[in-house]
Amino acid sequence: MNEKYQLAVIGTGSGGSEAALLAAKKGFKVVVIENGALGGTRLHHGSYAVRALHASVRLHGEFFKGKESGIDADLFTDSLVQSMKAQRAASTRLARELQHDLERLNLRVAFGRGTLVDEHRIRITTEYGKHEEIEVDSIILATGAGPDYIGSQNSRIINSDQLLDRIHPPAHLFIIGGGYVGCEFAAIYRGFGCQVTLAEQSERLLPDWDESVGAHIAQQLAADADAGPAYLRRRCAETKGVADHRQCRRNRDFT
Repeated sequence: MNEKYQLAVIGTGSGGSEAALLAAKKGFKVVVIENGALGGTRLHHGSYAVRALHASVRLHGEFFKGKESGIDADLFTDSLVQSMKAQRAASTRLARELQHDLERLNLRVAFGRGTLVDEHRIRITTEYGKHEEIEVDSIILATGAGPDYIGSQNSRIINSDQLLDRIHPPAHLFIIGGGYVGCEFAAIYRGFGCQVTLAEQSERLLPDWDESVGAHIAQQLAADADAGPAYLRRRCAETKGVADHRQCRRNRDFT
């Protein structure tokens, strides 16, 4: 006989985890289904991960300024590698805290791919191919979003998620797309001393934002490039024949 739940949540990112916790606090029998790392994009490739890197960039910048006061900045040449490791450690810690919160409220966490059999049944398939069907009264699809471009393994053309998965910094990072994701990564990697080129096919950065915001970000990036150990060039470029790393995102697949 299939296990029955009042609520099933597919995805444990910001929306899914909060919905599951709220339902459990109200007494519902809840199962959450996650096909990747617990916490989803939010903890591992989204806002939390990027904020951790931003914090490291600010600290890294202070060390470079401190060279004028006798601090040897050469001691921090491996700062990006260490910062990436610290970011992963923070994401892992937050994921453990989330799992503790879920288990404390007696939520079941099922790892695998959730497939909708019908409006009240879900098939869970683990990474080892094992299948389980559960019955549910209600379902929340919280599969989140992912990069529009899917890069191949060991390719030099990658998306933002794959960039965060790489510990060692590139000597020269070419970013296609001057939206908020492109600008964010340009600032982070330039701050760590990487050579960065940011390409945007529109006439300005952040083309979907207010014009004054785009102008301010462009000014800040140019100022940082002039002050730091690396440079950043903003240029308008055609993207034909080049992998698109713009901030466009698509819903993660679910069946």
